Amino acid sequence: MDIQEYFIQSPLYRAIDFAKIEESWQFKHHILNTNAPLRTFCLVCSEVSVFLRFHSPYDNWTLHVNSPTRREDLESAINDFSHRLSEFGGDFIITDFACTVCAHPLIFISWLTDKYAMKIGQLPSYADVFQQADKKYKDALSTKGFKEFNTAIGLAAHGVGVGSFVYLRRILEDLEDEACLIAQKDPSWNKEVYQKSRFEERLALLKNELPAFLVENRGVYGIMSKGIHELTDEECLSHFDMLRTAIEMILNEKIVRLENETKRKSLSAQIGKVKGVLKNSE
Repeated sequence: MDIQEYFIQSPLYRAIDFAKIEESWQFKHHILNTNAPLRTFCLVCSEVSVFLRFHSPYDNWTLHVNSPTRREDLESAINDFSHRLSEFGGDFIITDFACTVCAHPLIFISWLTDKYAMKIGQLPSYADVFQQADKKYKDALSTKGFKEFNTAIGLAAHGVGVGSFVYLRRILEDLEDEACLIAQKDPSWNKEVYQKSRFEERLALLKNELPAFLVENRGVYGIMSKGIHELTDEECLSHFDMLRTAIEMILNEKIVRLENETKRKSLSAQIGKVKGVLKNSE
């Protein structure tokens, strides 16, 4: 795991076990002192931007950070909280960045112990960042599906791993239902075979109507199902970013297909119009 993955892609409350990370001392050092840039969605710029480490007093950021307005207020609150939980061991660390375009802050609070690191807070929130960044998928999903996607992100941001899997799985089921409605218009469609098939087998039967990435990686559905029925919240959270990215890959492919279909129809109409004009001029 690198710093980009820890700060940007990992949901809150996911414990990163140092025993499972090579050169964990370097990872801990980066949490404390990193100068590496982060790349993520900026809520002010409304696009992906680069954020650099920035030790600011926050006084110039009161439009974005209303409370606290000064860094020392935040540090004082963290120190007080850390003292109250000293019996658990570890330290609370502030790591802050600023957008290189608009200087909007990106602030993280981590709990660092000898055994693990855990991101316990951030501003803007994990959910706000990804829900805004994922607005581009609104046209690729139904109103219900888009709401489910946002719900999954929100649940993961609050440490509810199993619940997030429930809503991610529903997105795949919605895509399968949509593809089935199209496929059954084909006279050669075998409804009986389809109904007797398992979900992943159904995805294969619908390969002409579904994004290729989903058909090739239909095992993601099994991962989600196993997570819902057998895994803990923590285990689900450890796989959430991978599955969210898989959903985005599927939706990206669908968006391209929709855009191509729109262009095809538009171009066909233009060609027909030009043919008509030329024919009438003969």
